[in-house]
Amino acid sequence: MNKKIIIIAVVGILVLILALMIIFSYLSKQETAIQQIQTPPSSAQPQAPTQIQPSYPVNPETGNQNGSSLSAIVKNINSEAVSEATKKQGIKWIRPQDKNGNTIALDDFAKAVGLAVNPNIRNILNDKNYDVFYCPFNGSEKDMGMDFNARLFQSYPKLYPDMVSWMRQWEKTMFRDTHTVLFPEVTFSEASLGQELKFQDGKYRSAEVLLPDGQKRSINYTIVGDTVIITTYPKCLDTAVAAIEPVEP
Repeated sequence: MNKKIIIIAVVGILVLILALMIIFSYLSKQETAIQQIQTPPSSAQPQAPTQIQPSYPVNPETGNQNGSSLSAIVKNINSEAVSEATKKQGIKWIRPQDKNGNTIALDDFAKAVGLAVNPNIRNILNDKNYDVFYCPFNGSEKDMGMDFNARLFQSYPKLYPDMVSWMRQWEKTMFRDTHTVLFPEVTFSEASLGQELKFQDGKYRSAEVLLPDGQKRSINYTIVGDTVIITTYPKCLDTAVAAIEPVEP
């Protein structure tokens, strides 16, 4: 009889312990759920990066591309009529923008139009401070160009010599890398794109480019302060430099 009582007591104790464990586990889960409900989500939002504004006067005609797709921006620039204002000013700046008027990130623009930039140069460029531009000639024709603005200029004392060195390295592939923007109206064969350009010193660093139809054009570039400028015609580069170059007091 005593053994039965002991067994019943032990079983009762085990059942009680098991019941207490189940109740404790349930209460713990409830408490956790209540805490999660009472704790408000964080309202802090990451701040958008500050966009650096152009450090030179931009033509008032510059505007967004009216919802054009990225891949069509250069084509639209090439086909648009040259206005009288552009003829008078001698240059038109186009900051690639989306339909909401926001500057398109350089990498997105480059990917869409088939542009490539030397990696060393690209690493120091401001992602939202670059332009495509053109200088009109012969009425409706255009000499195309691009400018890229380097970031952290004030804290980079060796910027200029490094940029000079990297631009010299880029010369080996500059034509292939930039032809979709600088020569948007020309269809180059693989052989044409593989032509070896011989850059020479002068007022600007320049090299002759042979087009498929036998015409001769050129690629010309210079560095003004913290900005790299590349064009297809020296006179157009003169105009761009005059607009970008800081005015001496």
